[in-house]
Amino acid sequence: MKKRKWIGPVAVVVAVLAALAGLFFAFQGERSVPYSTAAVPVPPQGGVEASPDTGAAAGEQSAPAPETSPAEAPAPTAGEPLPALDASDAGITGALSGLRGGPAVLERLVMTRIIRRIVVTVDNLDRAVPTPLRLRAAPAVPGRPIVSGSGDTLELSPANSARYQPWVAALQGLDMQAVAAVYFHYSPLFDQAYHDLGFPGRSFRTRALQVIDHLLAAPDIHGPIRLVQPKVLYRFADPDLQVLSCGQKIMVRIGPDNEMAVKRALRSLRAALTVPPGPAG
Repeated sequence: MKKRKWIGPVAVVVAVLAALAGLFFAFQGERSVPYSTAAVPVPPQGGVEASPDTGAAAGEQSAPAPETSPAEAPAPTAGEPLPALDASDAGITGALSGLRGGPAVLERLVMTRIIRRIVVTVDNLDRAVPTPLRLRAAPAVPGRPIVSGSGDTLELSPANSARYQPWVAALQGLDMQAVAAVYFHYSPLFDQAYHDLGFPGRSFRTRALQVIDHLLAAPDIHGPIRLVQPKVLYRFADPDLQVLSCGQKIMVRIGPDNEMAVKRALRSLRAALTVPPGPAG
């Protein structure tokens, strides 16, 4: 299998991480490929409020319970004090809604505990186990994987990539420099959420850059992707694909054209996150 060089985005960061957390975020809602049972970091009490994560074992998709969107707030200004982490949804929503492409991302996010959800989702993208649905930054991608053939000729259909195009378009529409500016403003809250996962003293920006690099290293697949279906769920027939992380599996499943677009967005985000803004004035 030919290898080539996902955000880890997802978001990954507010909007991209959100879109990534949303992209990688939403794609994790699919259960076409089973994952191992390794533990997934879960926020402590006071973190993301969860709804039951049903359908994981049978390949069914489950949608989170409807959640009320917080009132929009103005975009942050320099020197503005930060809200408490669990009171930050209005500020993040307002900041994202003011970005080019931000409203399209907001339409695809779970609108409560936004920062905590992004952090959990992004942190899991280079692991074997996807984020539990109740903790994700976005609901599952609608529909089921589109396949062709049967038995020894079972393959992931090229038509499957169309399911992800609204997410990819939202990601492409983001101004990454503006996204990074929002992230840097709220970075203490992202770090707090990351610390609450059990990583005290560590930077979420460093972690997000690691995940982005991991996603960018996903293999380039050109040509048919063979599947097997030993029981209910599909698995990659190629063992090298089957052992990929959940984030890299997403990169494979979205199709080569979508993957190229997502990698371009990830590279832009990475560049914007690498250099923090200088002091005002």
